[in-house]
Amino acid sequence: MPQQEHWQWPPDRQRRFEELIARRQDFTISPSALQELIALAEESERRDAERLAALIALAEARGMDLSELIQRQGPFPNRLQTGSVDGEA
Repeated sequence: MPQQEHWQWPPDRQRRFEELIARRQDFTISPSALQELIALAEESERRDAERLAALIALAEARGMDLSELIQRQGPFPNRLQTGSVDGEA
């Protein structure tokens, strides 16, 4: 299973994503910035899917269900924590 750091975003990328979300929520985002936000969101979703697949494989290898694995392992850092592209939490 990939190391936990693999799932974390670099701080500058995290800040940029949060900035773009704020601009989107304030209706001040330019078309090019909106495309950047969409690309980041798609990348985040892809990384989440990879993370979930790795967690499922690990749970299966250990003979437990996913919820039990997560309970034992604790939370893994995942994609950006600010919410969706649409501004929903």
